Amino acid sequence: MQCNAQGIATDLVVQVVLIAESMRLQAMMGTYGIQTQTPHEVEPVQICSSTQLVHVYRELGVCGKLKLTGRPIRPVGSLGTSKIYRVCGMTVLCYPLIFEVSEFYLYRDMALLIDDIKTELQFVGKYWRLSGRPTVCLLVREEHMRDPHFKQMLDLFAMLKKGHCDGVKVRLGRLQNLISSSCIEHLDFMSQGDFPSEMFTQFKQLQHDYIGYQSLTDVPRTLTYKEEALDYEEYKHRSTPDVVAALRTTSNIFAQCQLWGILMQREGPMYEVNGTHALDALKGLYGSAGVLRHWRAVRYCSSLLSHTVDSISPFITTVLVSGKQVPTVSADIKLQVGRLKCVLLQFSWTTFRKLGYRCDRCPI
Repeated sequence: MQCNAQGIATDLVVQVVLIAESMRLQAMMGTYGIQTQTPHEVEPVQICSSTQLVHVYRELGVCGKLKLTGRPIRPVGSLGTSKIYRVCGMTVLCYPLIFEVSEFYLYRDMALLIDDIKTELQFVGKYWRLSGRPTVCLLVREEHMRDPHFKQMLDLFAMLKKGHCDGVKVRLGRLQNLISSSCIEHLDFMSQGDFPSEMFTQFKQLQHDYIGYQSLTDVPRTLTYKEEALDYEEYKHRSTPDVVAALRTTSNIFAQCQLWGILMQREGPMYEVNGTHALDALKGLYGSAGVLRHWRAVRYCSSLLSHTVDSISPFITTVLVSGKQVPTVSADIKLQVGRLKCVLLQFSWTTFRKLGYRCDRCPI
């Protein structure tokens, strides 16, 4: 390995670990020659969200006497998630922010996810300056298999297997084989009493009763979802029984989102219809619409559920580096308010226009 005067490796190799959501998915990836591991196979190392690492770093520098409140709540970036952490007697590897799909739904789009994975590896390979090699954890979910662009994802993994990705040297392997050459950081400012181990929630592995050839074909591919454009805004002025009656008679996903939204805003999130609360129904519709790539319903549910993130800066950066503009508040507030609302609610109109989608809540 060649090093410069500061002892920094100039032929950096980015280590990549592929974590499959289930054994069924792992078997499917194996048929394509792609080696993956499940969360159980990498134990005792825990695969966790970077948002949990944020709560650990909140304790850094806390001092009541000096009135220091610790590190601000902001996401851990690409370089931070490329380390392996030792904290409270546990070994933790965090997956990057691009795999956080709980609230920022844009990364359900496979084409964008593939592009962001390449950007992530290029960024880490260019700016890594620490001892040891960076280790990037990539998640493979069963919902990825349903996407029409899954073949492009397989092509990316095949490229990683060959040892390169758009000019970046990579090494794809098992975590147990890569951990000895990884960058390991000890967070010794935390004690077991300050942060109990159960607060680290590991990436959940899906369980299936049977794993065989037939089960590999049980995961259907998602086709382009289309439904009749219905508008139930008029039900805002109707009685609650009328809204409930309309809800029971429609199978249109976006119509259900509208009707449940009316009920939640009028009667509260715990309002119950057929044993289902309004809040739970909207969360379920949000997940179903995301799997079907029904972006109009996804964006509508996201606004009703008031989804937010700790910091919007990474997503604004994604828009800016794509050569797009992000509007801000100006003197002509009426012209900008629709666009600004889109940014604040995490569906930037510029990004969606880039991807070919139309923002139904933006007047532009």
